[in-house]
Formats: sequence, structure tokens, C-alpha cells
Amino acid sequence: MFDAITRQLRAKVEAGEYGSTSEVLRTAVRSWLKHEEEYETRLAAIRARIHASLDDPHPPLTAGEMRRGLDALHAAHEDAVEWSASTSLARRPRGRTSAASLNSFYSAASPSGSMRAACNAFRFAPSMS
Repeated sequence: MFDAITRQLRAKVEAGEYGSTSEVLRTAVRSWLKHEEEYETRLAAIRARIHASLDDPHPPLTAGEMRRGLDALHAAHEDAVEWSASTSLARRPRGRTSAASLNSFYSAASPSGSMRAACNAFRFAPSMS
């Protein structure tokens, strides 16, 4: 294996991509160190989310509560997708519009009553922030 790597290093130098084998190795080590740093950053973020979840003051959800919440979220999403596919582009608000006018448009047009209802369907779940 070492011979194959040595041949590849020398080929890069001979092709003029690098000035020396040391330069190739420095580039490889920098790349590896960057990868390790990104990996550690991702692990730290995952650990932080786990700790935030464990420290969350909200009571844990039962399996039934979770299922009902996911079902409501899925149904609201399907309604929104179905509504979006069936709504003519010509009838949708254009340009800059206020939040109130958008909400009234979506409330009148959406089969679930409002797009806000779809967004709030899973509101009871503990936040990750």
C-alpha cells in the first residue's frame, strides 16, 4: 500500500501539480485536519441537542400524543400540497403583500382553514431551541 501511495505522490509532483512530495503531504494533512475539525463540530452540535432534549422542562410525550401530532402534521402538509397543486397561479397574491392579506388569501383558499393551521399543527411538541 505504501508503494502505491508513494507512486501517486511522485506522479503528482512530476505532473507539476505540486512542487515536492512534502507539499503533497502537507496538503493531505491540512485536508485531514479540516475534516477532523468539521467532524468534531458536528459531534458537539449533536451532543448539545441531546443535552437540550434531556434538559427540556416540557413533560415527555406519550407514544399516542406523538402519533396524533405526526398524523396532524402529515395531514396538514398533504392538504397544503394538494391545495397548492390545485390553485391557479393567476389567483395567488403577487409582488409585495402584507402578512394579513396573505393570511386572508390562504385562509379563504386552503382546505384546512389556513396555512397557519398547518404550521401550528405540531405546536404542542417541545422545541429544540
